[in-house]
Amino acid sequence: MKKDPVFRWFRAKDISGNPALVQVLQPAVSGDPEQVKQLKEYFQAIPAGIHLVHPTQVLSDPEHGLVVGYPDRAGETLREALAREPRNAERWWGDACDAVFSLHKDKERGLVHGAITLDSFVVIGDKAFLTDFGYAPLIRGGNAMALARAGENMAPETQKRHEITAASDQYALAQAIAEWKPDFRQTEIYKKATQEEARDRYPRVRNMADELAVYLRHPQYRITVAVSPRGAGTVTGTGEYEGGKKVKVSAQAKEGWVFDHWSGDLTGYRNPETVTMDGHKRVTANFVHVPVTLRVEVEPPEAGTVQVNGRAFSGVGKFEIGQEISVEVTSVSGDWQFSAWSGDAAGSQPNVRITMDGDKTLVASFASTVPMPPVPMYQLAAEVAPPRSGKITGLKRCYREGERATVKALPGKGYRFERWQGNVPSGDETKNPLTVVMDSNRKLIAHFKSVAATVKVTAIVVPPTAGRVNGVGEYSKGAAVTLTAYPARTSVKFGEWAGDVPTGEERKNPIRLVVNSDVSLKAVFEDDQDSAVRRKVFLMMIGSPITLCPFMILVTALMALWAFNIDIMAGLPAFACTAGLMVNCGVLLTRLILGSEKLEEIAREEVNEETQLSPAEAKERAGPAR
Repeated sequence: MKKDPVFRWFRAKDISGNPALVQVLQPAVSGDPEQVKQLKEYFQAIPAGIHLVHPTQVLSDPEHGLVVGYPDRAGETLREALAREPRNAERWWGDACDAVFSLHKDKERGLVHGAITLDSFVVIGDKAFLTDFGYAPLIRGGNAMALARAGENMAPETQKRHEITAASDQYALAQAIAEWKPDFRQTEIYKKATQEEARDRYPRVRNMADELAVYLRHPQYRITVAVSPRGAGTVTGTGEYEGGKKVKVSAQAKEGWVFDHWSGDLTGYRNPETVTMDGHKRVTANFVHVPVTLRVEVEPPEAGTVQVNGRAFSGVGKFEIGQEISVEVTSVSGDWQFSAWSGDAAGSQPNVRITMDGDKTLVASFASTVPMPPVPMYQLAAEVAPPRSGKITGLKRCYREGERATVKALPGKGYRFERWQGNVPSGDETKNPLTVVMDSNRKLIAHFKSVAATVKVTAIVVPPTAGRVNGVGEYSKGAAVTLTAYPARTSVKFGEWAGDVPTGEERKNPIRLVVNSDVSLKAVFEDDQDSAVRRKVFLMMIGSPITLCPFMILVTALMALWAFNIDIMAGLPAFACTAGLMVNCGVLLTRLILGSEKLEEIAREEVNEETQLSPAEAKERAGPAR
């Protein structure tokens, strides 16, 4: 039926005629009586546990050494069942885990399987059972055939020391799970379960079995990304995701590279792209160097055609950096003959090979083979105005008919370009550079304008609201400037200049300066106390009983002119004589009655006192307005 290096299996019938399965030793093993004895004791100790296929008969046999009989139950290996019906995996793996753990419940027996694989379980109906016992005693003894049968599922301690325990079976169970689901090897719980340390392996494998159940109900899939060529860029989106989830992956190119396409479990050119996680995915983002540009120009354009790598070329194309290409030009007729390459190629042959290590521009020049009539030639004369105010660049000795001549006017120091004059296209008089079509001899005049140096004159008022200064602004260097300070009200007067003022002229107003550099001044104003005293005297007088007299009304009016410095005499000569006489009489009468010197002294004291009061106190002292 089947065989391996240690055992062979046959189908048979028991003494009652029922189907049976017989397991016998291979001749290479049956010749060792001590091994046979250990194996017999081992098979006899296998309990009738849950999900265990235990032997019904264990017999010594002179020919085979040992014969083990089982009831023959039709079934298939767990490997075959999982491949056929993966939807039942959760239930079958649950049975398999229960079988392994129940085998180890009787710790006094120390019974272990020793060679658990996907083929060590048999699925009968809807249940899975552990079978294929018999390897543990041979593995302990170092039997090479038994060790080979255990394969990669063998625990580290078994491989190194032929030590086999329940922990060894649990390690093999974890490996069997991973053999069925290789992606499970990427999980942290698998890595913990298969650590080399045998102690506490049972709970780690138990956790792995529980995690497997959750995984089967809610599968987690990993997306692994790669970049080609390595280092050309990066990809986002790698990680573990729940089955069915849509994951966005995005490729970012590094400098000098550009994303080209996806490969692996994702194809196409769209970036970013979405991946449906219906299984583990491996995705590669493929990058290429940023393409470089090739330009091939034919001069004149109608003379020839271009081919690149044997294909027609439109004049501009993209290529990978470092790519070697062949460029060839062909004349369109016998009227033209290739002359030479220029630009990023050289030579007189119509074909050339170049390496695209950057953007390239090639110019293929052709010469006409047809005699051409002489082309008229013209001259362009140019001058500047005024002389030595600048220069004109771009001039040639002569120009072919229809050639475009471009000239530029460059101003000299202290000048700026203003306009063109002469044979200038309409509307282009102020363009610089200027282009003209040479269809005849032409003359141009570039006009420049002097840019005189300027200086700035500024002044500030102290205090800011006390007055103003006329004459500030910008002036030509060396100009004569007059500055005048005006008080804002009669209670203040100009005091002095400060700042950039000539020594000895601080109190002149107005002041005259010759400016050769920026000038900054301060106009300092001060209180006019004499004017305040005159107003106080006037107010005291009009408050006296004398003003009740009509004559004193005139005196009072004239005194107002005196107090506020109002000059009306120049325009009224006739009135001046009479008013002057009346003022003198009024002043004399006032001085006699009130004593004007005493009155002025009192007014000055009050003014001095008021200057020490705050605005609110001064208003209260003044009383209500009349």
